[in-house]
Amino acid sequence: VLLIDDVHRADRASLLLIEFVAKQLKASRLLIVMTDRDMETQRSEVHSAVLGSILREVGARAVLLSGLTSSAIEEFIHSAGAAPGDAASAQILRELTGGNPFFLTQLLPLLGELTQSAGRDRTPLLSLPGTVRDAIGKQLEGLSEATLQILRIAAVAGRDFSEQLLRLVTRQIAGTAHAIEESSSARIVVRHPSVRGVFRFSHALVRDALYERLTPLVRSALHWRVGEALRSVAGNESESQLIEVAHHFYNGVDQGDAVEALDACVAAGGLASRTLAYEEAVVQYGRAIELASLYRGGEEVLRCDLHLMLGAE
Repeated sequence: VLLIDDVHRADRASLLLIEFVAKQLKASRLLIVMTDRDMETQRSEVHSAVLGSILREVGARAVLLSGLTSSAIEEFIHSAGAAPGDAASAQILRELTGGNPFFLTQLLPLLGELTQSAGRDRTPLLSLPGTVRDAIGKQLEGLSEATLQILRIAAVAGRDFSEQLLRLVTRQIAGTAHAIEESSSARIVVRHPSVRGVFRFSHALVRDALYERLTPLVRSALHWRVGEALRSVAGNESESQLIEVAHHFYNGVDQGDAVEALDACVAAGGLASRTLAYEEAVVQYGRAIELASLYRGGEEVLRCDLHLMLGAE
């Protein structure tokens, strides 16, 4: 067995040597195993041509490796002895890493912190090991600036986002389609397994990387634009949609309108209360009270009413 690792890093001369060896020894009792990152290989004409030539040979085949499943990650945690390999911890790591073994290895020392923060906002990128940040940055290399701009909007929208939403925010049809196609080819985003027209970041860490690199002003402005786009299509029927709108308006209030943000939080809190989602109602009413300090005219009466609503929960 001949194992050649990281073929995507090989120079032209090395690639031609690999091609020569693979073709000359194809009749021998030798198994040649090569590994590469196809996202990087696709960006190089030489790599694509040489590997394509090898794969056209009889007996050659490509095997695409997917991420580890939650059950496999549970075994991974147990074998590493980092912590008891429970299903909840495995699911958290699966959501963050997409089952990428390198990311798993790097995040394992942070498992306790990640478990404690489950259910809250994602762990900020700056708290992650430098090796993970570097790997994420490498994944984003090669994407056009236009695609990165649209991916930043998608990162503000969340782990999952619809093509329709991006079109509404960017007012671009062809540009949005191209960005999704380019980032899908690079496996930055994948199609949602069950919802048509919806995509998701392949790793939540990639979404976090894009989000955390936004300046506060840009982040706030994008939250407001995403909230407006969601409101234009959400209507008043879905609790999750109203809560999403309230979330984006709350986080984008610095670049938006405090009264609109307050109204959105009150509407989301009221709907949550009516559907017995009392914890969510408390969150939304609490945000409304915070936003009331930015409200001009009848502020004290408004805050009193909001405290009464909160107390009712």
